[in-house]
Amino acid sequence: MSLELHNEVYDDICLLIWELNVGQGGGWRTTYKGVRRCALFLIHELERRDYLESKGERALERRGLVMSRSLMSAWTYNFLEDCHSARIPPPWELVCIVYALLGCSHIDEPRRGKPDAKSRYQSLSYQNPKKSMRQIARELGVNVTTVRKWKETNQTSSAGYSELRKKLSTLTNEVNFYPPKLRQKPFDVA
Repeated sequence: MSLELHNEVYDDICLLIWELNVGQGGGWRTTYKGVRRCALFLIHELERRDYLESKGERALERRGLVMSRSLMSAWTYNFLEDCHSARIPPPWELVCIVYALLGCSHIDEPRRGKPDAKSRYQSLSYQNPKKSMRQIARELGVNVTTVRKWKETNQTSSAGYSELRKKLSTLTNEVNFYPPKLRQKPFDVA
């Protein structure tokens, strides 16, 4: 069989699944559940692809062992369209399909930079505000320039907050604004 025939078979399978789950109409709950079931089928297809590739199989699409990525993308788009027309958020399973088809992998990768050292810097600078940047850098095992950059970003973010608070207080004509939880209720004089 050729690739076109395999695609036609998989297209018919997806159409049948769509008709059974979504295409018969109903409310938004029916659409949500149906799109979720269809997305689970596509997730199963991706898992099967990964399993066959791990076993060393080659030319999976050409041999018709798995659905082609272009067909999977087309049906994912159809399911997203169904969610849009029903005005419902796409189910998490459909979002996972979109994530996999886009080839995203940044969640699995470790974060860049030194997040542990930066959090330790924040606690050290809070505990010992008079400690020099060089001493902090030695304790954390990072360069002095890194500590200086962290210090600058902390200062600019707090300065930005105070400027925003000043602007808001002038716009709302509130000089001493406190959140409702911190406001003191006046005593009732009766």
